[in-house]
Amino acid sequence: MARLPRRHILHLTGVSAVTAVVLALPTTTVASAPPSPGSSSEPSPGPATPGDSPPDQSPPATPPSPDDTPGSPNPDDTPGSPNPDDTPSPGSTPGDGESPTPPENDTPAPQAPKQQKEELDETTKDLEQKKAEVPGELAPSVEQLTATLHAVDAPGTPPQDRDAVIQSARSVSSALALISDPGTPPAVRARLTQLVQQVATTLDAADSPRIRPEMRRTYFYAAQMSANAYRMIGDPKTPPAEAHAANTIAKNLARSAQNEAKKGPSMEQSSQRTGQDAGPGPAVLQLATLLDAINDRHSSDDGDRRSLAQTASDASSSLDGSDDPGASDEEQEKARQELQKQLTQLEQGLAKYLSAQPLPSEKLGKAAEACTNAIFETTSEGTLAKDLESVLPGTWNTEGVNDFWKTEQKGNESLEVFTQLRNEQIADAPMAIKRLVPKLADSVPASQLFTAVGRSALHCLRAASQLDQDGIDSGTWVKMAEEQK
Repeated sequence: MARLPRRHILHLTGVSAVTAVVLALPTTTVASAPPSPGSSSEPSPGPATPGDSPPDQSPPATPPSPDDTPGSPNPDDTPGSPNPDDTPSPGSTPGDGESPTPPENDTPAPQAPKQQKEELDETTKDLEQKKAEVPGELAPSVEQLTATLHAVDAPGTPPQDRDAVIQSARSVSSALALISDPGTPPAVRARLTQLVQQVATTLDAADSPRIRPEMRRTYFYAAQMSANAYRMIGDPKTPPAEAHAANTIAKNLARSAQNEAKKGPSMEQSSQRTGQDAGPGPAVLQLATLLDAINDRHSSDDGDRRSLAQTASDASSSLDGSDDPGASDEEQEKARQELQKQLTQLEQGLAKYLSAQPLPSEKLGKAAEACTNAIFETTSEGTLAKDLESVLPGTWNTEGVNDFWKTEQKGNESLEVFTQLRNEQIADAPMAIKRLVPKLADSVPASQLFTAVGRSALHCLRAASQLDQDGIDSGTWVKMAEEQK
C-alpha cells in the first residue's frame, strides 16, 4: 500500500484549522526501525454501526455491561495509553538548551513495529475464531473485516492506519461477544449487529484502491470512532433514542465512505473542490469526533448529550446527500448548504457540552500523551513536519518525517515520540512535557481546541492545569482549564 497522507484538521464554518504542533526538542533521537509497521498502543474498543430502525420505546432487561466484556477497556482510558509511571526515567527531562539523554525506553523504535504486528496477528486470529460462532447474517462482515486486517498487514501501510484497523477490529470482537451473549436484549443485539456491519463496510471502503488517498485515513478514523460506540449502543442504560442516533451516524459515515470509493481515480479531479473544504472530509472528521464525544456515558449533562446526538444524526443524513454520486449537482449543493448549517450548530453544541465536563483526574504524563496523540491525528502531516523542522533531531530532518505516529508517556516528565520517516523506518526520541504542551497550546488556541480534538481536549486542559501549578504557562489553555473547574 502506498504511503498515505495524514488526515487534515476540520475547516468548516466557524472552524479554524490547526496550523502546526511545535515541539521543543533539543537534538537527540533514538534508533530507527526497519520498514515493518508497528505499534504498541492498546486499541480502543467499540464498533460503530448505523441503524435505520426507529428508537425503541422501552428499555430492555439487563445484559452484561459492555465494560464487563473481557478485553473491553474502561471508557475513561485513552486508547494506546500505557499505565502511568510516577517515576521519571533517568535523563528524560532535558532542560532548556540541554541535549536529552534517551531514557530507558520500554518500547524502542525497532520493537514497535514488531509489537504492532503481533497485535494484528492476534486480532486476526480472534476474529477468524469468532466467525464460526456469530449469527449467519454477520459472517460476511467478519470475513470482510478479516480481509481488511490482512490488507493493512502490507509493509507500506502507515502504522497509524494499521492501528485504526486493529482497534476497530478489537471493538467489533467485543461487540460480537455481546451479540452472542444470551442475556443481551433483542433490541440491543439488533443495534449491535447493524453496528458491526457498518464498521466492516466503512473499513472495506476506506481500503479500496479506488478511494482518494487523502480520504483513506479519514475513513479509517471514522470507522474507529464508530466502532467505539459499541459501548454506548450495547449498554442497556443508554436511552434508545441516543443509541439509535449513534447507529444512524455510523450508517451515514459508512455510506459516505462507499460514495467516495465509487468515484474512483477517474473522477478525482472533477470531484475535488478548493482548499481544505475539498469533498466530505472535514464533515466526516467532525461527525466522527462528535460521535466519540457522545460515546462518553459519564458526562454530567444528559440533556446536552441527547441534543448533540440528535443534531449529529440529522447532519449525518445531510452528509449522505451532499456527496452522493447519484444525486444531481443542484441536490448535492442544497444538501451541502444544509450540512454546513448543521455542522455550525454541532460546533457550538460540542463546545457547550465539553465545557460542562469536569477535567479528568489523570496524572500529567497520561494527560499529555492523550492530548499529543489527538493533535497528531488531526494535523496535516506536511504542515507538522515543516513547522517542526527546526526542533527535530538532525537525522529526522536529513531523512525527512513522513508521519508523526504516536507518543508514549515516560513518567510525568517526558513523552517518547514515534515517527515514520520518508524511508519508511520508525524512529523515536524523548520530548519534555513542560516544553511540549505550551507549544501545543500556541498551535491550537483554546477557542479551537474542542472542535479540533473533541473529548481529548479535556486531557490537554488537564495537562495545562498541572503545568500551571509548577509555574509553566500554556497560554489560553490555562484560562479555559480554570473555567472547567
